[in-house]
Amino acid sequence: MIKIYSEFKLLSGAWHLDYYYKNYRPLGSFSDNLLKFKNNQNEIVNKWSIWAKDEILELGIHFDYIIRALGSDELQPSGMKSLDYLGQYLQLKLGSLYIPEILQKKRITPAIHTLTSLKERDAALSGVYKVVNQNYNLNIKKILILDDMITTEATIRAICMTLYKVWPSGNYYLFCLGKSEEYPMIIDCNIDDFII
Repeated sequence: MIKIYSEFKLLSGAWHLDYYYKNYRPLGSFSDNLLKFKNNQNEIVNKWSIWAKDEILELGIHFDYIIRALGSDELQPSGMKSLDYLGQYLQLKLGSLYIPEILQKKRITPAIHTLTSLKERDAALSGVYKVVNQNYNLNIKKILILDDMITTEATIRAICMTLYKVWPSGNYYLFCLGKSEEYPMIIDCNIDDFII
């Protein structure tokens, strides 16, 4: 697991499992399998979920709540996305409560990877998230925010700013499967090398 604390100033901690290479996705590679996760391919979603659980357990942090980022085409969580499966799986295995229903979006947004500048990405996500359920008190709690892939910190910044307005004393953490990179720095291995 790769730490990315310094990149995300609003978070108490941030990690990702591997890199996603947009222009380098050989069949069976992490990048290829990340796309299969996003497309809800059950076997791959199961493998990523097991790997994520194992890595999160090694952190030794008990997260009170788990929420997830919403896709560009979502206004509210459907319960049918691969991130929902991951959140539900982690709830069972970590003893945390998966509560994706606290967040919604006010409008559909463009896919972040299609926007070329940080300014465009921030503008697309500015004010888009809203808290719609305050039945839980996230203050002085550890909240794990899930995302499948992160390109910049625009999405997580939009989510955190929304959560901080309601629960300013929450401790927010990010866990994502992949971080987008332009060119491979290492050989992109097969996920089966890490999942037994």
